[in-house]
Amino acid sequence: MSFMRNFLDPQRSAPVAEPDAASGEAAVSGSESTADYEACVQAARGAHPRLRLQFANGTVGLMAYAYLVEVLSHSHQHLALVYTNVAISLEGRHLDQLLDLLQDERVKALVCHRPQHHDTPPADKPIITKMVRQSLQELAARQREEKTPAR
Repeated sequence: MSFMRNFLDPQRSAPVAEPDAASGEAAVSGSESTADYEACVQAARGAHPRLRLQFANGTVGLMAYAYLVEVLSHSHQHLALVYTNVAISLEGRHLDQLLDLLQDERVKALVCHRPQHHDTPPADKPIITKMVRQSLQELAARQREEKTPAR
């Protein structure tokens, strides 16, 4: 369990990439240039049985749509993807624009904005500023702690 917690810790930086043997370039660039940013990479309906998650620390996860139980949003700034074993919490701006695409399984990837790698998107476009993965057991334990009165 600690391996996964350390692996997906948003505060932990991604490991330094070794050069790609085929190209001689590092897999994760450390250059100053930035790329265009899109919070959501769209796909044709049903074309992708897995959702790619790109966390702020460079970690990439693949989650099966088949195990996505619920998508929750209480404002345009928060979105939660609840799977059978984990919850993925997103924070950002205009995340409500992703709901219809997620409903129709038309999201190929969700990408957390990394200022050192991405340009800032236009003000009216979605941006994911934080993406956190927590097991349902961790969430339940935290709820129990919050409900337990202080002694």
